[in-house]
Amino acid sequence: MAFTAKIAFTGICALVPNTDKTAKDKRAAIVIPNAWHEKPIFGHSIGDKEPLRRHRCFVKFRLQDLATAGDVPEGSEGVAYMEGVQLSIDCDNDKDNPFRLSPKLSNVASLVDVAKNYSKIEKKFLKKRPKKEYLAARAFLNKGCVTSGPPLSKWVFPGTLGANAKRVPLSHEIVIEYKNLNWLRLTYCPFGSNKKEVLELKAKRKLLVTIANLCDDNPLGWNTALGNPMPADGDFRWYFECVEDKKALRKKLCDALPLPIPYNVDEGMPLAQGVNCFPAVTQAQKF
Repeated sequence: MAFTAKIAFTGICALVPNTDKTAKDKRAAIVIPNAWHEKPIFGHSIGDKEPLRRHRCFVKFRLQDLATAGDVPEGSEGVAYMEGVQLSIDCDNDKDNPFRLSPKLSNVASLVDVAKNYSKIEKKFLKKRPKKEYLAARAFLNKGCVTSGPPLSKWVFPGTLGANAKRVPLSHEIVIEYKNLNWLRLTYCPFGSNKKEVLELKAKRKLLVTIANLCDDNPLGWNTALGNPMPADGDFRWYFECVEDKKALRKKLCDALPLPIPYNVDEGMPLAQGVNCFPAVTQAQKF
C-alpha cells in the first residue's frame, strides 16, 4: 500500500535555494552547521559576548517503519547522530513528487527579511567536499514539496540591521512532503568517504522522519513540564556565524549592538524544546 511521507527539519538548519536552474539534482540545500562546540568555530560570537549554546544533530524515526524491522514495541524510536555527513533522500515515485517550494515557507524565519545584506551562507558550506568541522550534515533537495510546519506563536525581530520590526508567526520546522510512495531511503555518507549507511523506510499510511539540530540540554526533544516564558531565541545567532561578510557585520553593529534575533511576543509561551531553535531560509545563490 502506498504511503505519504514527511521529513521535518528542525533546530539550527538553513534552507538555501539554488539559483542555478540547470542543477536538477541540487534545486536547494539544507545546511546544518556543526554547532557541537562550547564556542563558535567560525569566529567570535557576533554582536554580543554571550556564549552560543551547543546543538546536537540527529535523525529520528519509528523503528516499526524500518523496511527490515521485525516485531518491535509500539512507539519505539531509532536515533542516528550525525557529524560531517552528506545526506541523500530518495524515493520510488518521481512523477508524483516534483520539486517545488511552497508559499507556506513564509512561516519560516527569513534571514533575507531580517538582515538582507548579511543573509548569504558562506561557500564553504556548499562546496563539493566541505569539512565536518563546519557541517554536521547537508542535504541537496531535488524532489518533494518543501513547506513549513504550522506556526506556533508570533515573534519580533529588532531592526538593528535595517529591517522594519514586525510581528511574524514562526514555524519550528521545514518540511518536505512526498506522496504515493512504496519506499523512502535516507543515505548518509561522511564527507570525503565512500562509506555509506542506508535507512530504507516504509509505512502503512504515513511516514514521519525528523532531522534535528537541537540544544544539548534536551537534544531529543522530550516532552517537558512548562517552564518560564521564553523572551528570545538566542540560538538564532548561529546563522550569523555562517554568513559571508562577518567583518562588515561586526562593523555595522559597532561591536556593541545586538543581533536581530526573534523575541517572543505571545505572553506565556513556555520554554519547551522545539519551540525555539528556529530553522531559517537564507539568500538564494548558485551552487
